[in-house]
Amino acid sequence: MSSSLLMEILRLFHIVAGVLWVGGMVMLAFFVGPTAGALGPAGGAMMNHLAKVRKLPAYLASMAGITVLAGLALMWLNASATGGEWMRTPMGKTFMWGALAAIVAFIWGIAFTARMARGLAARAGALAAAGRPPTPEEQADMKRSFTRLGFHTRGVAILLIIAAALMAGARYV
Repeated sequence: MSSSLLMEILRLFHIVAGVLWVGGMVMLAFFVGPTAGALGPAGGAMMNHLAKVRKLPAYLASMAGITVLAGLALMWLNASATGGEWMRTPMGKTFMWGALAAIVAFIWGIAFTARMARGLAARAGALAAAGRPPTPEEQADMKRSFTRLGFHTRGVAILLIIAAALMAGARYV
């Protein structure tokens, strides 16, 4: 396989997976998550369904992984082809800043957001299985957890928007 064809395939995977990752996180952070929080126990059941049945965390993690791995491969190939000079150009530096934002978002998402979402989904699922409404203490705890999860999810989404903007504009700096 020629290096040019490899670059095009990696770019395709990087861009498509990146669009799906960023779009999914933006939708989750600014629309789905706040709606679930406003719905109370019904929102918990919805989030449990998204996590357990629709496998949203696994989908987002796989899109994130493909994006990051393909992006790192692209950067390595570009740097190797130019003896590292490409990394010192304004375009290369802009791609690096975008990569840094995406990698931080990836780590943040895996370390905090996904773990917290799984925990909340499990608690909501247990409540649904018990067939009873949450106690006031459980409801207050779930609300605090939704608030913390919302903060982390919005943080990841904002970093991804920054990464996407840097990557989209890198060719023009």
